[in-house]
Amino acid sequence: MPTTTDIWALLRRLRNWGEPPSRPAVAPLREEGEAMAVAAAGAFGPTAGVNPDASPPAWTAQPVCQEPAIAQVIPFVVAPVTPAVPVMPAVPLWTLVLSDTDNDFTTVARHLQLLGLCDRRGCWKPGIPPVRIIHTGDWLNKWNPDPHVLDSFKRLVETAPQGVEISLLAGNHELAILRMADMGLRTPFTGEDLDFIRNGELFRIQDDILFLHGYPTLLLLELLHQLRHEGCALADLHGRLRAAFYRGEHALFRDDAGPELAGYIRKPRSYYSQPQPDGRPLGHHVAERLLSLGIATVIHGHKPVGVTQSDDELERIIPGVRVINNDNGVRTAGLGGLLISPRGGIRFINPEAVAAAGGIRAYRKRLRKRLATRGRDIASGALPAMHSVAA
Repeated sequence: MPTTTDIWALLRRLRNWGEPPSRPAVAPLREEGEAMAVAAAGAFGPTAGVNPDASPPAWTAQPVCQEPAIAQVIPFVVAPVTPAVPVMPAVPLWTLVLSDTDNDFTTVARHLQLLGLCDRRGCWKPGIPPVRIIHTGDWLNKWNPDPHVLDSFKRLVETAPQGVEISLLAGNHELAILRMADMGLRTPFTGEDLDFIRNGELFRIQDDILFLHGYPTLLLLELLHQLRHEGCALADLHGRLRAAFYRGEHALFRDDAGPELAGYIRKPRSYYSQPQPDGRPLGHHVAERLLSLGIATVIHGHKPVGVTQSDDELERIIPGVRVINNDNGVRTAGLGGLLISPRGGIRFINPEAVAAAGGIRAYRKRLRKRLATRGRDIASGALPAMHSVAA
């Protein structure tokens, strides 16, 4: 667990990453629990020019107090800006979430074809409705990264029709590739390829859902709270975090150095069950901070849970927050993802759901009817065969 001095160093890096980092003269605390208690109490200190007693500028469309009530869920919305030209109202989007495909673009294409969005080669079909696609990381494999897979993802992004949003989040595999390149080790990627990986989001906040590769740590949530207090716009958040993490001073998902900022937790239940000075487990503090940031659901990958995704993984440890592990070992299962409706309903895509629907044809028909892509079954071939699922 990071100490107070680690937190100070990171915050200075986030605020002024063009200056040489330095640490204030803060005596390190002897106990990790005490350090986290100080961090949770707001011991980061104010940025120059920021009144520490002022209410934090909200990332929301409504005012919030410095410490929102636990029961209050505030949507994460960027403050509205008056446009120069009229803007059409936002169209409600269905969201497809994929996780941990590990160099297997065929699996990605299989899901897009199942929904009637692409053909079997991963090429967009004409006239598809607006949709959002989020990959929560590890879309490459760090041990044997395939440049052809990266080219396929680049083509998917570059040719996406109007109304289609694609977010490729960084997982520990992508970050390991960037780290190897920064160390001067040989990778199969060009500088343009590495920039494509580096320009991806580290996590995504959409409505009241946090998407990231692994598990949210209390330190990451405290940093988000601090940046909101400083008036950092949600649109600027990723640029500030990239500048800190990609310069090698802090780890994000790896376990070999630096604070565990966002997602690399070896044993989630042990981590969130740690008793804190107030007698409550750490997971209760994480739940409070998530809800105060307007986050009611966390969707992640990184840790395989079996053929069926886990929807109640940390229900008792992080109370009041829905934590969904979307890593069902998709390369073995053949299918593995989830579909979020414009109203927030979640439907799982996996072999169990296919069997319950009466087979792949019936399930495909049902999904395409919901997404209004049912009439897009133009001659594109059948779905690629699913891998057999081990008993």
